[in-house]
Amino acid sequence: MPKKTSITKEAITDAALKILRRDGESAINARSVAKELGISTQPIFSHFENMADLKEALSERVWEEYNSFYKKEIESNKYPKYKASGMAYIKFANAEPTLFNYLYSGKNSHSKKADTMFWGQVSEIKDTKGVSNESAMLFHLQMWIHVHGIATLTSNKYIELDEETISKMITNIYKNIKIIYDVISLKK
Repeated sequence: MPKKTSITKEAITDAALKILRRDGESAINARSVAKELGISTQPIFSHFENMADLKEALSERVWEEYNSFYKKEIESNKYPKYKASGMAYIKFANAEPTLFNYLYSGKNSHSKKADTMFWGQVSEIKDTKGVSNESAMLFHLQMWIHVHGIATLTSNKYIELDEETISKMITNIYKNIKIIYDVISLKK
């Protein structure tokens, strides 16, 4: 009788994450995960109903990676919280370009968590700055577009920028967009 394998759901998800980092999303299938673990595909399907379920667990795992990275950057207190969130986003993109693209490339359905994060930051701006929801949303959207552009360009090695330059760029963008909203609020 063959020895029963005790592969956990977490080990399977970790193997899929390793493949994602190394070979990209298109390389993830039952055979590649099984090969990574040195097992047959049977244990995978004893933990996951199908590949869609495994990929959902993988998505959760990638978000855990991002959230851990994000939390460390915020807790470092190197930058004010709002700026630290942008710096964490850019640093994650550069440290984990494959995972960043997996989360934010647009072809994946990971938008619920990104939306939750986006609207959480909008609420924080609204509450701390005392502006309307619309102004907070537009302010954050403009900041996020700049931060996402920097993250994408640097993670794809299209441009190379050091942390100090990125920090200055984010500060300048913030100050300029803030001027727009200070002027708008004075006119109303």
